[in-house]
Amino acid sequence: PFPTNPPWSSETSNPWDVTSTLGETQVTGRAYTLVSADGVFDKPFVFVEGIDFGVDRDGHPIHDWYRHGTFGWCEFVSGFQDPNVNDDIIYGYDDLHLLPELLSAARDEGYDLVLIDFFDGATWLQHNSELVQHVIRLCNEYKIGHEAIVVAGASMGGVLSRHALRTMELNGEDHC
Repeated sequence: PFPTNPPWSSETSNPWDVTSTLGETQVTGRAYTLVSADGVFDKPFVFVEGIDFGVDRDGHPIHDWYRHGTFGWCEFVSGFQDPNVNDDIIYGYDDLHLLPELLSAARDEGYDLVLIDFFDGATWLQHNSELVQHVIRLCNEYKIGHEAIVVAGASMGGVLSRHALRTMELNGEDHC
């Protein structure tokens, strides 16, 4: 499935673009969303991508729109990663192959998916943590009701999630 427009607005032509600032540093990425079958953004499940050294721009239109680096929305929902779509070699990403089943089960339980895809997945931890905090704030601001937000991440995404949540706690901010 393709992502749905988020409940918040974007200042760019891409509805999933998000930007935050840490000190004088602007941090950017995308927060792809897929609202559950009920059509109400009320139960966010925020998934934070792991470290992504890729900055490839292979020119494939779907990749330019749906991902930064080598991991993005298409890889997230399909459980497949092809580092070069222009060749005939088939690549699998073993750790991702069960992701579609997990995401389907989450949506069946009413969760609204949010994937954080950093513009620079290998920048300073504090910078990308700030973007995670920003997306959590957006989810809290725009969700309907009082369901807790679920935050998870793969590898470095888990570290970033923990850093973001702890920073918010230390600052006295509600997060989940």
